[in-house]
Amino acid sequence: MAVHLLPSRCFVCEERLPAAHLQGGCAVCWSRLAPLRGLSCRRCGLPLEDSAGGCARCAARPLPLDRVAAAFVYDDIARRFLLRAKAGGRRELLAPFGRQLTAAIRSSGIAEGVDAIVGVPTHPVALLRRGFDPAAAISRAVARETGIRLDRGRLRRRLGLPRAAKSLTAEARWREARRAFVATLPGTGTFLLVDDVMTTGATASSCALALYSAGAVSVRLAVWARTL
Repeated sequence: MAVHLLPSRCFVCEERLPAAHLQGGCAVCWSRLAPLRGLSCRRCGLPLEDSAGGCARCAARPLPLDRVAAAFVYDDIARRFLLRAKAGGRRELLAPFGRQLTAAIRSSGIAEGVDAIVGVPTHPVALLRRGFDPAAAISRAVARETGIRLDRGRLRRRLGLPRAAKSLTAEARWREARRAFVATLPGTGTFLLVDDVMTTGATASSCALALYSAGAVSVRLAVWARTL
């Protein structure tokens, strides 16, 4: 809970904030985050119209993920929250994101049988520029809330200059993500990947393949927001 002595405005709607509010966002805008409800594809998290269990996209190109759960739809409101945290340097928003994601994890049951949580690592160049790893911060909050062991250092990104994902087509994202990660420690078991947002699934798929190559039995994914 942030307390301001001078007038301040919500970073989403720009309405004047009361003296007490949550990390620079008004209560109305926090409540405007859209939960991802209803039936969804087990492998990619996209909404389904029936209970078939999988979407047409995954039938054509199944992701190497056993299950996917997301807390919110990645719409304009969620984008502003995430940009505030990442581009705006407001890392204090990430712990609340983790608690929100934990609620989605619990309701979905995706953490049942999970041996460890693994955060999707940010690129070293982005880490140097930003000064913190968003997915790692969210992962710590999820591990703390669920009591599941946080497995630090299992995944790392291969070196190379990152390209902004928003500037790439879906196919280009898959090419960029292919072999982008390596599992530095061998290990078996079921792992829950945690990330801030899922778009094409290319990054999470690359992480999953690296974990499988190191001996993982099952890899699942939980994200704070999912694009539709």
